[in-house]
Amino acid sequence: MKRAITVVIAFIFLLSLVFSNAETEDAVPILFSVNLLSPQSAPIANYWVLTVENQLPKIGINISYRDYTNWNIIMPRTWYYPVGEPGYYDYIPTYEQGGFDIFFCGWLWSLDWDPRGLFDTAGLPPNGDNIYQFSNSTYDSILEQYTSELDYDKRIELSKQLQSILYEELPSIVVLYDRVIINTRVNITGVDYELLASNQYLSEFWNDTDDQEIIIATPIEIDEYNIITQDRHIGDLWMHNVYRGLFQRVQNSHFFETSIASSYNVSDDGKQYNVTIDSNAKFSNGEQVLAEDVKYSYELYMDDNLNSKKCAFLEKFFENNDSIVIFDDTTIQFNFKEKHFRALEAMSYGIIDKSIVEPLVDLYEDSVFYELPFTENVGETLVTACGPFMIDTFDEQRNNLTMIPNPYWHKRQPELKQMTIKVIPNLDSAIAAINSGNIDIMDYYYFPYNNQDDYNSYVQSVIAKIPAIREVIINLKHPIIGTGELTPKGTAEAAKHIRKAISHAIPKEEIVEEYLRGIGVPGVSPMPDACVGYDNKLEYFKYDLELAREYMEKAGYDFTLIASSNTFYILMLSLIGLASLTYFHKKK
Repeated sequence: MKRAITVVIAFIFLLSLVFSNAETEDAVPILFSVNLLSPQSAPIANYWVLTVENQLPKIGINISYRDYTNWNIIMPRTWYYPVGEPGYYDYIPTYEQGGFDIFFCGWLWSLDWDPRGLFDTAGLPPNGDNIYQFSNSTYDSILEQYTSELDYDKRIELSKQLQSILYEELPSIVVLYDRVIINTRVNITGVDYELLASNQYLSEFWNDTDDQEIIIATPIEIDEYNIITQDRHIGDLWMHNVYRGLFQRVQNSHFFETSIASSYNVSDDGKQYNVTIDSNAKFSNGEQVLAEDVKYSYELYMDDNLNSKKCAFLEKFFENNDSIVIFDDTTIQFNFKEKHFRALEAMSYGIIDKSIVEPLVDLYEDSVFYELPFTENVGETLVTACGPFMIDTFDEQRNNLTMIPNPYWHKRQPELKQMTIKVIPNLDSAIAAINSGNIDIMDYYYFPYNNQDDYNSYVQSVIAKIPAIREVIINLKHPIIGTGELTPKGTAEAAKHIRKAISHAIPKEEIVEEYLRGIGVPGVSPMPDACVGYDNKLEYFKYDLELAREYMEKAGYDFTLIASSNTFYILMLSLIGLASLTYFHKKK
């Protein structure tokens, strides 16, 4: 009899361990369910989405369905949802009602963070991109001050206040900040890698201490031929050497300073900029840069027929070409629609020589913008430089482009004697070339997850920030995770606790290591850490399931129910076991 009792007690103890483990790992109660909406892409790019999907049940959030789909299905549920139209809601509803609950997305910004239309009340659908449906009057007021503040230090402080509000309210749960790898020979100096990664670099600071020549390898065919129609990375890779605008980024700090301009003043209402062109600024043909060159360049940028990617940006600031007024040869006025801190950025676009380009356009119309430099009708007109370098040769096979210093460049003189863009499509070939010293820099468009063991000691892998984020967008009209009305406590505060719980349930460090192979960092707020004004005092929500469940409990959900249930089962098993022993004892 004693032996039998011992066996039963041991059995009950083992059961209690099993139930105890289930309580902490697998047997978390389902508190509510959501649907996930995610773009369909390469498997490795969806690792972070799958990780979030697998984590949410650990804090009681069941995934009813993950819609892993194409953008033509995603858009009608998000940005293109017909808000307020007959038969539709006057907001973006839940997934089951035709909208979304949780949506996985990414953003790529300028180095200047301009979230207008994204989180502000004025940007609520159908008026803007605020599919989060976040509305906060304090945020709106600070945003208005932020976008119109021209004083650098004051604007930085306002940006931190905006970040703080979004960090606390969590309409966006930022999972990670992206990075890029730029492999470079150790003898290369003076490179601001964040400006290089954002295609706004200052090559006049660069040098190769061995031979004063730099060769950059890229896997992309050189098929963009001038600044007017440029809209992709391969053009950015060389054009910032050749073309400069009235203003340019500052090395390391990344705010703006004069370039082709020598000075400027701003009207009291902040809408008019009177800019004086530096009298020493000249094109590579020796001709002075004039106000008419600036105006003509902007007329081309804003020509809808040329499909310049710059057109959409400029149209936010200028009514039309008449917004730019020439006073005299060296003075020009820009009339902005509103006071905005990105005005200098809008005036930083590259300038071409009107006197030689306009006659060609009159003869051959828009076709000249799609011809290779030095060929056919275009000659060297569209690549006549006012930047620190000028094109020396352009390979008609589009595999090679060499640049030499512009003898008329009026600012800091380049230290390099030559810079070359060389197309090497194959990654292994590019690695062999940089190891041998035949190239100096590998463009970050090569597959980024390279192994440092592939490179010799003369090559360093620089991990550079880019202004890009990956985020989990929360539909703040969702009755549980958004408004909170269907939580046990029925409050918006309860919904915010759930969003914090979700933040702590996402293993950001693991995602960075597995998804990005360490080329990234855990995300904090919707402002990328590469942007000017990022608040590095904010800390990301660390992975902590215990803390996540505490936030779920603050929202009114009870995780003790599972423990009580397990205790009941153990007690019942005990009684059954004891009753069985008694029965068998009586039988004997």
